[in-house]
Amino acid sequence: MASDSAREAEIFGTYLAGQRPGGDVAGVYATAVRQHGLESKGDAVLAYVVRHPGRLKYIDAALAFSGRESLLRKKLFIMFCVLEAHPDYCDHFLARADNQRSIISLFFLGIRSAMRIAIGKMLLLFL
Repeated sequence: MASDSAREAEIFGTYLAGQRPGGDVAGVYATAVRQHGLESKGDAVLAYVVRHPGRLKYIDAALAFSGRESLLRKKLFIMFCVLEAHPDYCDHFLARADNQRSIISLFFLGIRSAMRIAIGKMLLLFL
C-alpha cells in the first residue's frame, strides 16, 4: 500500500507541479489519503492512470466535466493541497505579475482543454 501511495504521489506531483516531488511530500500525501479513507479499493480509473501516467491529463479533464464522483479527482485534490502548502512547491501555485496571459494564449489554452476533455471522454468509455 505504501508503494502505491508513493507511486501515486510521484505521478500526481509531476502532473500538478511539473516535477517529481521530493522530500516528505509522498509521506504527507499517503497520510492524508489514509486520514480521508481514500485508499485504493480496486478503482479501475485510478489503476489505469497509474499504469499509463501520460494519459492522466485527459482522464482528469474528462472527469472534471463528467459530474461523476471520482476517487482519482479526490486524490488529485489532496495532492494539490499538499503541494500548495509545501514550501518547496507553493510558488508553482501563486500568481506572478509577469505571468499575465493574452487573449490569444487563453484561446489556445481553451482549445487544448477541449481536446483533452474529448480524448479523456473517449478513454473513459473503455474503463
